[in-house]
Amino acid sequence: MHAKLEKATVERIVPILSELVAKGNAKGRFNIENPTETVLFLSTALVYIFHQPDINTDQQRREKLCQSLETILNRVLVAKNYSFMINI
Repeated sequence: MHAKLEKATVERIVPILSELVAKGNAKGRFNIENPTETVLFLSTALVYIFHQPDINTDQQRREKLCQSLETILNRVLVAKNYSFMINI
């Protein structure tokens, strides 16, 4: 059941985020060769990590994960003049 929910979440979010990344590419904000595949990879990892039970109970772990996510997004998307800030 949990795996089905994760899969459904990824399937719904990938087209939306892929379109955003493609638009960011067109505007010169990002530099991604394969937006859909990149978003699929990142979304799958995020859904898995943020569905861990301790994510809501361990504030320090959550903050570290958010900081790591910000760094990963900025580097993977080759963000130009932009910085991601994650608040959960």
